[in-house]
Amino acid sequence: ALHHLSRSSMSSSSRMYTPDEMTFCAEDALVEIVPRIAMPACAFLSTTIPPLRPNIPCTVPLWMALALKKRHAARIVIPAWLASTEELEALLERERNDNKVFQHLTEHYLEVAHLLLAGTKGARDDFASMTVMHKNRDLLEKLRLVRESKLNQGLEGLATAWNSVKDEGEEFTVPLNNISRMELNALRPLFQGALDKFWKLEHANNTAATTNMPSATPTPHQTEVEEAPVRRLRGR
Repeated sequence: ALHHLSRSSMSSSSRMYTPDEMTFCAEDALVEIVPRIAMPACAFLSTTIPPLRPNIPCTVPLWMALALKKRHAARIVIPAWLASTEELEALLERERNDNKVFQHLTEHYLEVAHLLLAGTKGARDDFASMTVMHKNRDLLEKLRLVRESKLNQGLEGLATAWNSVKDEGEEFTVPLNNISRMELNALRPLFQGALDKFWKLEHANNTAATTNMPSATPTPHQTEVEEAPVRRLRGR
């Protein structure tokens, strides 16, 4: 899903983060774990890991949770939006029924889901069951496709609205509330290219209007004043 979303046709002049870069940023997201070991607090440059006590839940960055999970030192508590089939189904239904607003999700929901569902490196066995894991993964993919379709519709509406409102000086907006980082990353180059095009068209129209504007004709009084002889004073 991550690579599919990032392969959309984008302007080559605008830089776009790769899926690996986006996933790396998402690893700072906080998740809950249930440690199986005891460990003192650890201070890092950007965060401090709290002390771990066996069977006492605590919150740590996702990268730390995955590292402990790999060593069988902790169990990851799957986030509620990904663990509950009922919640995902309700979220998908609301997303389908509302074409103007994106439903609220964590800003890195695609990357976090990708990391937690990543085979032996993720946390598949921390779901309620493998059946639930597979079903929720399919629901999340449907949710991603619905949101991607809404984004495409918004971009198509932007192009249509530009042709209809550019002569009237009105404004048109595409609502991007609750959009995730990965979705925004996929849109950034396209929006930058489109806005550059709009600016160039608007600038060309303004330049043409200024060039074609008739010059002001001087009034008879102005001509008389301009053509009046200049009287020079002689020195004594």
